[in-house]
Amino acid sequence: MEITQTNRVPEPGVPRQARLDDVAITQRVAEMQRSDAQRANERANQEAQSASAQAVSRARVEEFKESLRSANERLAAKGREINIGYDKSSATVVVTVSDRETGETVRQIPPEAAMRITRNIDQLTGILIDQKA
Repeated sequence: MEITQTNRVPEPGVPRQARLDDVAITQRVAEMQRSDAQRANERANQEAQSASAQAVSRARVEEFKESLRSANERLAAKGREINIGYDKSSATVVVTVSDRETGETVRQIPPEAAMRITRNIDQLTGILIDQKA
């Protein structure tokens, strides 16, 4: 069943809300009439985009791992290595360059001072929000 739009003059006795309800019903029926093929096509496009995004993400992870291996090889000649970690308390990725023999941290990005500032700001923000509530 296909609904067609007509340019009929509304009947004078029909309230405005009833006419609006008719339009809404007509729009709903038209939406329901979209073919299954269109919906399947949209679903397939979404799945293809999702698969493409996942492939790009995997490629970036592999590229990052290769860059890290390459950097570690260059630093190994100097007796150093790169470590990448995640600080949960500040939700920050932390990169450290350390001496291979002693394990001593040569450089940290972001520096420990910046990490402390971030943690303190987060704590103060929590205190201020709790006091206002």
